[in-house]
Amino acid sequence: MSRILYSILILIAISSFFGCNPDDKYNTSHPKEGGIILTMDWSNVTSNAPSTYQAQVVYASGSSKVFNNLQGTTNNLIVEPGEATVFVYNEAEHISVNGKKASVNTMDGGIAANPGLFYSYSGKIFTERDKDISQNAVMNQQTGELKFSFAIKPASMIDKVKAVHAVLEGVTSEFDMQTGELSASSVIRASLSKSSFYATSTFRLLGFDRSTKQNLKLDIELNNGNSTSVSTDLTSLVSDFNSSKNTLFTLNAELHLSGDNAPTVKVENWERNVESRYLSVSPLEIQLDNSTSKESIIITTDQASWGYSVVITGDWLTVTKSDDKLSVTASPNTNDTDRQATINISAGGLYESVVITQQRHIPVSDTYADEEVVTFQKATVGNGIDIVIMGDGYTINDMKKGTGKYEQDMRSAADHFFSVYPYNIYRNHFNVYMIAAISNEEGISNELTNKHVDNRFETIWEGGNSTGIDCNVDIVVDYLDAIPELDYAYIHDISVIMPINAYIYAGTCFMFYDPDNITDYANGFSICMSPVGRDFKNVLVHETGGHGFAKLADEYIYYTKEELPDDDRNKIIDLKKLNWYDNIDLSGDITQTSWKGFANLPKYSMVGTFEGSYTYGKGIWRPEFNSCMNDNVLYFNAPSRWAQVKRIKRLAGINYSFSQFLQDDVVPEYPATTRNYVEQGFIPLAPPVVKEFRLSRKRK
Repeated sequence: MSRILYSILILIAISSFFGCNPDDKYNTSHPKEGGIILTMDWSNVTSNAPSTYQAQVVYASGSSKVFNNLQGTTNNLIVEPGEATVFVYNEAEHISVNGKKASVNTMDGGIAANPGLFYSYSGKIFTERDKDISQNAVMNQQTGELKFSFAIKPASMIDKVKAVHAVLEGVTSEFDMQTGELSASSVIRASLSKSSFYATSTFRLLGFDRSTKQNLKLDIELNNGNSTSVSTDLTSLVSDFNSSKNTLFTLNAELHLSGDNAPTVKVENWERNVESRYLSVSPLEIQLDNSTSKESIIITTDQASWGYSVVITGDWLTVTKSDDKLSVTASPNTNDTDRQATINISAGGLYESVVITQQRHIPVSDTYADEEVVTFQKATVGNGIDIVIMGDGYTINDMKKGTGKYEQDMRSAADHFFSVYPYNIYRNHFNVYMIAAISNEEGISNELTNKHVDNRFETIWEGGNSTGIDCNVDIVVDYLDAIPELDYAYIHDISVIMPINAYIYAGTCFMFYDPDNITDYANGFSICMSPVGRDFKNVLVHETGGHGFAKLADEYIYYTKEELPDDDRNKIIDLKKLNWYDNIDLSGDITQTSWKGFANLPKYSMVGTFEGSYTYGKGIWRPEFNSCMNDNVLYFNAPSRWAQVKRIKRLAGINYSFSQFLQDDVVPEYPATTRNYVEQGFIPLAPPVVKEFRLSRKRK
């Protein structure tokens, strides 16, 4: 009995010594798992750290465990023992995480332009059962901010800009949190905010794809409904963006718009990581006549102050400063050479220069008198076909013989007309005359804005989105009296080209016909008005080479789904009785068209029937997919070339048949640019104005 009791007492003592709780033999509360004491380090983050974040442990087997809604500086994570990679990151708007990849969500045909701030860390770990390891997670910012700021220049264009849209190419949409690799090139689309002087936008992105170029395309909408665009290669400018995303990366540039209703645009003077500043000076060039002259220079800036200095020889120019402008006054120039001064304007580290040139004293013999005639060329083949060039909106200051703007523009007009086939090979069939026409004021009147310009032929532009121009036909006809060689010329054999001294995109042709004298070829007096601004050459070729001389119709398609109205159908039928409009027809059967002679000829495989012309998409056909009468491309389709050559030969007094044309015609290279509808940014020219004109001969 005593032995049994003794043994029991011994066992009780042993049990008390070692304890009765089986967990007391482990070091942690997770004897079968590993533990990570995760400590967050936000020292590399310049903005406020997110309140919550996630950790993802990816095991060597490929399985993973995610810990959501972690908070604070330290968290304990219980994981499977063994080798693994731990990823720590925050939830960010428009960013998705799948495994080790973070991706920006797709949006608007690209990726989101402004995802949330995204931070991440990755590190290798090895855990053992019943042990805790410490892991310090140094968080890094993976999305950087890129701010664009475009100074709209000149200041007069700011209120004309409705919106600016941007497409940024070559950005990355994926980030590997383990390797740091950026991949999956994409684009960002966004609209810029327009402020007093600037168009700005801030993008947030993972970075740029270094395997491709970074390109920025800007589409600018104007309040008049027109638009224009420009692209810039940013590859070198953003080359170091990926290296540090903690600070705002800025790119500033100047957005220069020139022209009026359909401006051209260019981006220049890029600056990186500097504060945006605005300085616009207008005009940058001033031409003064040789008398006492006054001009104003308008200064627009967002800087507190601005200054200027003058570089000049002599004391002929007086400059006076006021709040937002400089007034300049030049004394008469009695020298036989032009003189020049430069005004340098500065504000906030920005600089602009205005060059002022005062015209030399010009003896009367050195300038053209009004109605003075210059013969550019005489025909060496045939009777001689009369082309008369007279400009509008040119003042006496433009009339210097040989080098003046008037003569230079008139010669350019002649060269443009003869630059396109077939006119280039038949140039020797033409007489070309220039008549000097002096206006009291420069430019063209604007009907929309009620701006009146005292120009010689009373040209007036409809303004806004319109490309229509009007003039005083009687004054134009009177000026033809200045050319003795035309005293007894039949006026319907004459074509007038009228360059207008205005930088606008517009153009109109007046096409006249004599109902008492219908010929078997297209004939009729014409006045073709083409401003010397944007697309001068293409507009002149369209108006003069197409409408004015060859009596061709427009091939534009503006109303893509609408049928040709009956009124327009009847007009076309009537004009075809004059042998006009050989480049459009009312039948889709080529054998019933004006160009049926080209059917089934291998040389003219491009000729067929293409529905859509005369601004309508239905019920009217054109002979080729594209031509000058469609989008001003410097190419005329085959039936148009036949109309041109036929009139050239008839006016030259040379018998010429269609079969001879087929033999002689050299089909030009087909244009690279083609369109069969009005694309965004393309503005059709105004339709020709058709008028009856019975005057058989020009009167003295």
